[in-house]
Amino acid sequence: MPLRKLYLELTSACNLDCTICYRRTWNEGPADMSDRTLSLIKEYAGESPDLGSIVLGGIGEPTLSPLFLDALAGFPGQEITVTTNGIALAPAVIEGLGKYSSLVVFSVDGLSDTFRKIRRADLNSVLGSVRALIELRRKTARGLPKIEFQFVLSQENAADLTGIIDLAADNGVNTVTVSHLLPQDSRGALSIMYGRYGSDDTRRLYDAVRHRAMRRGVIVSLPPLELKTERRCRFAEEDAAYVTALGDVSPCYRFSHHGTEFVFGREKQIYRHSFGNMGRQSPDAIWNSREYAAFRRTLVENRYPSCPDCDLLEGCNLPDDSLADCWSGTPACSDCLWARGFMQCP
Repeated sequence: MPLRKLYLELTSACNLDCTICYRRTWNEGPADMSDRTLSLIKEYAGESPDLGSIVLGGIGEPTLSPLFLDALAGFPGQEITVTTNGIALAPAVIEGLGKYSSLVVFSVDGLSDTFRKIRRADLNSVLGSVRALIELRRKTARGLPKIEFQFVLSQENAADLTGIIDLAADNGVNTVTVSHLLPQDSRGALSIMYGRYGSDDTRRLYDAVRHRAMRRGVIVSLPPLELKTERRCRFAEEDAAYVTALGDVSPCYRFSHHGTEFVFGREKQIYRHSFGNMGRQSPDAIWNSREYAAFRRTLVENRYPSCPDCDLLEGCNLPDDSLADCWSGTPACSDCLWARGFMQCP
C-alpha cells in the first residue's frame, strides 16, 4: 500500500514542561526540522496523489518551529491536522490555521487549577486561542478548521472530565478525545485509570461523561478501560509514517525517540527506531523497503506476541525494552498500549 499519511515533527522543542510529557525522560536536546528536509517532503507530497493527510505535531510544539507557517501553506493537496498546546498563539498563527488547516487539536487536560498543575500554564491562554480561531472561522466561508480538545486521563484530573465536556460546549468545540496516561515514571504508573481489568469507579465516570456529552451535544471518544484481545496499529492500518525533526522516518510516535514508559507498572526502555532518513533517501524508497514493508505487514496481520497477557511475563526480560520480542520481531510492539487503544492519536 502507498504512503497515505505523514506526521511531521517540525520541532522537538516545547514552551511547556508538562508533568505527563514523554520528553521528561529524554536525554537529548531539542531539534528543529531543516529547510531542506521540509522542502523535500513538500516536493514529494506535491507529486504523490495517494498522500492525503499531513499532521503537524509530534513530541514537541509545532507552532514554535520557524517553519510552521511555511509548512501550513506548503501542502495544498493534503488535509492538514495540527496538534498544539495552544498557549497564546500569535495572530499570524491563528490566521494560518484558519486559512490552511482542516483540524486543530488543542491539549486541555483539566480545568483551571488542574490544568495549571499538570501543564504549568494558564488555561485562559489556550481558550483565548480557541476563541480567536473560532471567530476567524465564523468570518470565513471555509467552515474549517474543525476544533477538538484532547484530554489525557489519570486519577489526577478524572474529576474534571465532565467539566471539560461543558468547557468544550461553552466554547463552541464539539469533539473531545480522551486518551489514557502513558506513565513515564513510577508515580505516574500509580495514577492510571485502566488495567487488565476495568474498575467500577472508571465505569461510573465514563457513564457520567457520556450522559453529559449527550446533553451538551459534544462528541466524546473514550478509550478502553481494560485489556482486550483486539489489537490495532493505526499507523500501520492507515499507511502512516512519522518524520522526526532530524528527518528520520519512524513507524509511529512511540519509536521516534529514546525514552521510558511504564506498562501496567513495569518499567520499559523505548529505543528510537528509524527505517531511513528523508535527507538521504526518497520517501518511496524508505516506505517500500523490505524491512519497513514487512514490519507493517506484521502489525496489520497481528503476527506478533502479546506480553501483557502472557503466562511467562514475570520470568521474561524481553519486555524490559523495545529492541526485540520473543518471535524475533524488531522493534517490539508486543506490549504497545497504543495498539490496545488505551492511547489515542489524531
